[in-house]
Amino acid sequence: MELARIEAEARPFVSVDLNAVLKSVRDDLEPRIAATGARLRVEPLPTIQADKVQMQQLFQNLLSNALKFHVPDEPPDVSVAARPDPRMPGVWLIRVVDRGIGIADAHRWRVFKPFERLHGKGVYEGSGMGLAICERIVKRHGGTLCVESADPGGGTAFVLRLAEKTGGRPLEP
Repeated sequence: MELARIEAEARPFVSVDLNAVLKSVRDDLEPRIAATGARLRVEPLPTIQADKVQMQQLFQNLLSNALKFHVPDEPPDVSVAARPDPRMPGVWLIRVVDRGIGIADAHRWRVFKPFERLHGKGVYEGSGMGLAICERIVKRHGGTLCVESADPGGGTAFVLRLAEKTGGRPLEP
C-alpha cells in the first residue's frame, strides 16, 4: 500500500529547493497543463530539509488535483505561494490555491481519508489516495496540511506548514 511506503521507503532529509521541485512537477504535468489551457503561477518558494522524492510526490498530487477538479468549460487557474509563518520563525506557510469546483464544508474531513472519494468513479479519475498520501508525507516532515474551500464552485486552498529544518519533529501549534 502506498501509505505504508511513505515510512518504509523514506529517504534521509536533505536540503531541498522547492522551486526546483515545482519546476520538475510542472514539467511532468505540462501535457495536462497544455491540454486544459491551465494557468499555473508559482511564486518563489523556500529551501527546506526534506525527503526530495516525497516533496515531488506531495506537489505532484496537489497540482494534479488542482488541474483535475476545475470548473467544467473553464481552464484551471492554480497558484502556489509561500510566506514565513509570522507565529513561528523558521516555518513556512505554503498555499496551493485553485479556482476549481471546491469542497463543501460537510465533506472537508473526508478528503484526507484513504479511498474516500467525493465523486463517483466515473466522474473523476483517481483512487482516492492522493490527499491521504499528501497528509502522510507532510506529517512525516513534522508539518501540517489543511484544506480551505469556499462554497462549491469557489475553489480550494491546501495550506502546508513546513519547517526549514525540522528533522521530522512535529511543529508546535
